Amino acid sequence: MILTDGERDFIPLDFETNMYEIDELSVGKVVEFGADRLVDGPKGGKNSKRIKNRWYGIVRAITNTCVELERFESADAAFLATDAARARAKGTGESNKSLWARMSTLEAERQRIDAELADIRMKLALDDRLGRGPYGPNNMDSV
Repeated sequence: MILTDGERDFIPLDFETNMYEIDELSVGKVVEFGADRLVDGPKGGKNSKRIKNRWYGIVRAITNTCVELERFESADAAFLATDAARARAKGTGESNKSLWARMSTLEAERQRIDAELADIRMKLALDDRLGRGPYGPNNMDSV
């Protein structure tokens, strides 16, 4: 899974190929691998213990055949080792005020784009219902 700001984004498994879809993965991302397992205690299932097995790292390189990772002992250690964290620790990164302003601008832009996409989707759906879509009776010669 990819870790971002304390959130976990699970990477989907392609069940046909039994491989993970790593389109969202990029160099510099913090990743976590692992799974909890339950171990029965001496008195059976009632006293079972959850054992966590975790592996944290940063994606350092991606090629057509492999993903290179650097391992860290904890998620916090991995986050602190990212280029962005090093720049912020040195005081060379963008200021907090600048980051908040940029984030606000991007959020507004995203809302505008989402509204525009919704409008386009509605118009295309309407055209499909009216038979004017790419596969409607009025456009079969263009397909």
